[in-house]
Amino acid sequence: MVDFGALNRIGRDVRKGFVPKLDIKLREREVHLLSLIHKHPSEPFIFYSDRIGLERSSFSYLSEALELKELITREDSKKDKRTKTMILTPQGRKLTDEIERQFQEYLSDLLCVLSQDELEKLDKSIEDIKKIIRKLGI
Repeated sequence: MVDFGALNRIGRDVRKGFVPKLDIKLREREVHLLSLIHKHPSEPFIFYSDRIGLERSSFSYLSEALELKELITREDSKKDKRTKTMILTPQGRKLTDEIERQFQEYLSDLLCVLSQDELEKLDKSIEDIKKIIRKLGI
């Protein structure tokens, strides 16, 4: 049987070693949520809470913390007025750009032990997995 949990563990383990150096104190889940909002702006709350794996009450607490730090704003969805979306503030966008820059640097340092051939195989494997997941409709 296919071990889909391995995919989750790989992503989690790669992120786990990353600690951004910032002027503001952020928890790991706050960094993760900011990155998700950066990559997928204006999605409904449920999109982000599902990706992070938090129940609504815990997710509300997390989003409120980021809003208090003036890194996000919560707005009514343009698609569905019954739902809320999250938008990065200019300060949040600037911080997230810095986090992304540091994360790319972290990945480069992590992957530098691989040969060019190994990097190409890894990249191809990831692309193959993405194609399969799209085909499965997940």
